[in-house]
Amino acid sequence: MPDFEEQLRVLEKGWVFSWEELRLFANDIEQVFDCFIVAVDSVDKIRKPIEVDEPPQNCFIALEAFDSHEWIIWSDAPELLNPFSALRELNG
Repeated sequence: MPDFEEQLRVLEKGWVFSWEELRLFANDIEQVFDCFIVAVDSVDKIRKPIEVDEPPQNCFIALEAFDSHEWIIWSDAPELLNPFSALRELNG
């Protein structure tokens, strides 16, 4: 896994998935550490943040997972975050 992680770090736009490819990939994941997922309508809009704490830009939704229990979700369109509020309430 460290080799795969290093490969991802050097890619200019990370690992690009379609929605279906991401769903298939996620089905096989049991635990997550340091994962950053960005949803965009065009691959050209993907910009890696320069700083670690810099919020992503030009995306519908960005999701950062520090581990399997701690996540941060951003969006340029706050209304897209409404479904995630329900998940937060369910999980406390």
